[in-house]
Amino acid sequence: GLGDVYKRQVYVINMCNKDDIATAKAYQDYVFGLKTGMIDGEVEYMQWTDDTPVEGVQGNAQKIDDSNFSLTLPVRSITYFQFYLQ
Repeated sequence: GLGDVYKRQVYVINMCNKDDIATAKAYQDYVFGLKTGMIDGEVEYMQWTDDTPVEGVQGNAQKIDDSNFSLTLPVRSITYFQFYLQ
Protein backbone atom coordinates (compact mmCIF):
# COMPACT_ATOMS: atom_id res chain seq x y z
CA GLY A 1 0.00 0.00 0.00
CA LEU A 2 0.91 3.65 -0.04
CA GLY A 3 1.22 3.90 3.72
CA ASP A 4 -0.10 6.89 5.60
CA VAL A 5 -0.10 10.23 3.83
CA TYR A 6 -1.10 13.37 5.72
CA LYS A 7 -2.30 16.59 4.10
CA ARG A 8 -0.80 19.81 5.46
CA GLN A 9 -2.16 23.31 4.91
CA VAL A 10 -0.18 26.33 6.09
CA TYR A 11 -0.73 30.09 5.83
CA VAL A 12 2.24 32.48 5.97
CA ILE A 13 1.50 36.19 6.44
CA ASN A 14 4.02 38.98 5.76
CA MET A 15 1.92 42.04 6.44
CA CYS A 16 2.33 45.68 7.38
CA ASN A 17 0.32 48.86 7.21
CA LYS A 18 0.41 50.48 3.76
CA ASP A 19 1.97 53.56 5.39
CA ASP A 20 4.97 51.43 6.46
CA ILE A 21 5.61 49.78 3.11
CA ALA A 22 8.86 51.70 2.50
CA THR A 23 10.53 50.02 5.48
CA ALA A 24 8.85 46.62 5.17
CA LYS A 25 10.88 43.52 4.34
CA ALA A 26 10.34 40.97 1.61
CA TYR A 27 11.83 37.51 2.12
CA GLN A 28 13.59 36.32 -1.03
CA ASP A 29 13.62 32.53 -1.50
CA TYR A 30 12.65 31.98 2.12
CA VAL A 31 13.37 28.39 3.17
CA PHE A 32 10.82 26.37 5.12
CA GLY A 33 12.01 23.19 6.82
CA LEU A 34 10.14 20.29 8.35
CA LYS A 35 11.42 18.85 11.61
CA THR A 36 9.71 15.52 10.97
CA GLY A 37 8.20 13.71 8.01
CA MET A 38 8.94 13.83 4.31
CA ILE A 39 7.15 15.83 1.65
CA ASP A 40 5.31 13.54 -0.76
CA GLY A 41 5.05 15.23 -4.16
CA GLU A 42 4.95 18.95 -4.88
CA VAL A 43 4.41 21.86 -2.50
CA GLU A 44 1.59 23.88 -4.06
CA TYR A 45 1.00 27.49 -3.14
CA MET A 46 -1.46 30.30 -3.66
CA GLN A 47 -0.30 33.83 -2.92
CA TRP A 48 -2.04 37.18 -2.59
CA THR A 49 -0.43 40.64 -2.62
CA ASP A 50 -1.64 44.17 -3.34
CA ASP A 51 -0.81 43.52 -7.01
CA THR A 52 -2.35 40.09 -7.60
CA PRO A 53 -5.88 39.50 -8.84
CA VAL A 54 -8.39 38.71 -6.10
CA GLU A 55 -8.07 34.98 -6.83
CA GLY A 56 -4.29 35.18 -6.22
CA VAL A 57 -1.48 33.53 -8.13
CA GLN A 58 -0.64 29.86 -7.81
CA GLY A 59 2.22 27.52 -8.54
CA ASN A 60 4.66 25.10 -6.97
CA ALA A 61 7.27 26.15 -4.43
CA GLN A 62 10.91 25.26 -5.09
CA LYS A 63 11.46 21.86 -3.47
CA ILE A 64 15.00 21.64 -2.11
CA ASP A 65 14.75 18.10 -0.79
CA ASP A 66 12.19 15.89 0.96
CA SER A 67 11.98 18.16 4.00
CA ASN A 68 12.76 21.70 2.72
CA PHE A 69 11.18 24.08 0.23
CA SER A 70 11.44 27.77 -0.58
CA LEU A 71 9.38 30.62 -1.96
CA THR A 72 9.70 34.42 -2.00
CA LEU A 73 7.35 36.18 0.42
CA PRO A 74 6.68 39.68 -0.93
CA VAL A 75 5.81 42.66 1.26
CA ARG A 76 2.12 42.67 2.22
CA SER A 77 1.52 39.08 1.15
CA ILE A 78 -0.51 36.13 2.32
CA THR A 79 0.71 32.74 1.11
CA TYR A 80 -1.15 29.45 1.43
CA PHE A 81 0.83 26.21 1.09
CA GLN A 82 -0.63 22.75 0.61
CA PHE A 83 1.41 19.55 0.60
CA TYR A 84 1.36 15.96 1.73
CA LEU A 85 3.61 14.29 4.29
CA GLN A 86 4.50 10.65 4.31
